[in-house]
Amino acid sequence: MSNGTLADQVAALRIIACLEETIESHNLWTRFLKGNPKPGRQDREAILELAERINKLLTAVPNATLAVEKIAKRNAKKLLEDRDFVQAAPVEERGKIKGWTESKAGFAGALRSYAVTIRRAIPAERKLLKLRQRSVAKGSQTIAAPADVFTHEFICSICKAVIILSILTDNEKAYRWAYAQAAASAC
Repeated sequence: MSNGTLADQVAALRIIACLEETIESHNLWTRFLKGNPKPGRQDREAILELAERINKLLTAVPNATLAVEKIAKRNAKKLLEDRDFVQAAPVEERGKIKGWTESKAGFAGALRSYAVTIRRAIPAERKLLKLRQRSVAKGSQTIAAPADVFTHEFICSICKAVIILSILTDNEKAYRWAYAQAAASAC
């Protein structure tokens, strides 16, 4: 079993960290605003600071997805069956991953597809973030401006990209995190 080159593993680690922080920031934002639909001044300042961090992460995501595509190309011949930790996973979990990869011509095709989807979604996701920011800044977080920062498709594409990237580089911890996020988001 090969884990890819050290360069791929280092690049994957950076990419995964960026994408994980993006999702975790979204989760924090969403959890807080769902529990506090009318935050006070201090909480609004903190949530707006978080929004600025999310915006910076969204700036880094396109470059991360380009690096993902390069890693996918170099690891195109890797098979799901090559990853011991995936083989130890429940059958349903393996079946989902197989579906996500086979429908897009394997690991390389799936990784490229999810990377492109993520990159193309950035402008729309940024607009949503700006709308949510304005609503929070005004103190009017309401049904018209839901607590979620990102769209479901964007979150799922990030989760799937991290899952596949972590399988390619034998990063079981990142795989477990991403699979749990995908399951929680019903991807």
